[in-house]
Amino acid sequence: MKMIMAATILGLGAALSATSASAAPAGKMFSGTPMSAKSQLINVHGVHKKCQLSHRGWHRSPRKGVSIACRPTKPKGQFWSWRKKGSQWGWYNIRNKRWN
Repeated sequence: MKMIMAATILGLGAALSATSASAAPAGKMFSGTPMSAKSQLINVHGVHKKCQLSHRGWHRSPRKGVSIACRPTKPKGQFWSWRKKGSQWGWYNIRNKRWN
């Protein structure tokens, strides 16, 4: 009987220690970056192979310092055309009168 009790306690101890060793934050206890550190963060536009929209328009950056103009992939379906709205370019559905 003592052997079963010892094995049970040992098993529970191992299970509890394994879950408490997680490096992930526990729910709402940690909400991310502290407010004082947010003002010190700098957004950096890094290397990306997919076409993305930024202040320079639609482009991709395969290497550091290189920017190649591109278009995002055309949405599925008909009646999509590449149009300009103000200073932004994008896909516009002529029939449904909506931007993608």
